[in-house]
Amino acid sequence: FADQSVNVVSDGYGGAQAARQQLRTYGGALQSFFLQDRLVTTVGYRNDMQKNRQTAQSFVIDPTTGYGTSSNLDTYGDWTEREGSTTTYQGVVRPFKDLKALTTRSNAGGVGGYLADLIDGFQLQYSYADSFRPTSPAVNLYGEALGNPHGVGRDWGFSLHTPDNKFVVRVNWYKTYQYASPLVGQFSLPVIIARDLETNPAFGLETFARNVITARPQYAGASEAQIQSAIYDFVQLPQGFYDKIRAPQNVTDVNDQLSKGTEIELNYNPSRNLTFRFTATQTKAIDLTLVESTAKFIAERAPLWSTIANDAGQTWWSVTPLAKNLYQSQIVPNLLRMTANLGKPRSQDKEWTWSALTTYRFTSGKLDGLAIGSTI
Repeated sequence: FADQSVNVVSDGYGGAQAARQQLRTYGGALQSFFLQDRLVTTVGYRNDMQKNRQTAQSFVIDPTTGYGTSSNLDTYGDWTEREGSTTTYQGVVRPFKDLKALTTRSNAGGVGGYLADLIDGFQLQYSYADSFRPTSPAVNLYGEALGNPHGVGRDWGFSLHTPDNKFVVRVNWYKTYQYASPLVGQFSLPVIIARDLETNPAFGLETFARNVITARPQYAGASEAQIQSAIYDFVQLPQGFYDKIRAPQNVTDVNDQLSKGTEIELNYNPSRNLTFRFTATQTKAIDLTLVESTAKFIAERAPLWSTIANDAGQTWWSVTPLAKNLYQSQIVPNLLRMTANLGKPRSQDKEWTWSALTTYRFTSGKLDGLAIGSTI
């Protein structure tokens, strides 16, 4: 068993927060041999625990001196903890290993002996894994906490090899499900922009609502709590909602993905100097779900975004055209593109890839140790 504790410390400045992370992992594996090593099984287990915390405020300017101070970066909030486990099961079966009839035929040599060696080296393999990967805490656009990503994978196949390993062929099929994977890259754009449309201080709906409320005579002497209450009524959101999703809160969404394919590998080593290797891989990645909560949130909020107006009848989008432009140019096309790909193989991923490699290694003379190779 291995029990390792890792402490990762990172400090951010210039508008970022300081954050600390601790990762603790322990696990073990058991390998067993049965039926004169014709059946080999392996069982593995690993537990991961990740703790995160960050400062409430970032690097600020000290008003008394005019210099920047990082004193706030030493005041951390409570730890948030995530824990999960990964289990793996593997089995290898060599049903013809060391059978007397094959051994006799192998000793006779010739083509029959070579085929007997291949049959003796025939094996079937299967593996199953239920994996867990802790991530930093995050919420969706509703302010709901997102779970940790995890995956379930199965591999099965066969291989052949001669006793001297001069010839080895392996064929494997796999199917892997990835659940609750955080969005990255362009897939996260609708989430970030939707959050900005609500909370960005420069052009967000929250700022528009505050301007509307504070311009009303009845709120001239109102407290901040009264203004906040009126803002949420105006934008038709629960009280305190914006505090759940505004920056620097980690807001994202998740997707579920299926990956399946085939792996083929061929190795041929006619001599100790010369080797050949060929590999081919088929991969199909299919998005099963994508930005579900984000699409729901935007569908609910878009009608209000386009019609909400101040007391003079001016809509938010007419007063703040940038908000309308971001919705039409960034959110709508990205959502349409992502939802159109649901249930289909990703067009940006090449289905088949292959490579061939040959190497010649000198083992004597002045060029001893030099290797020359080529690949396709």
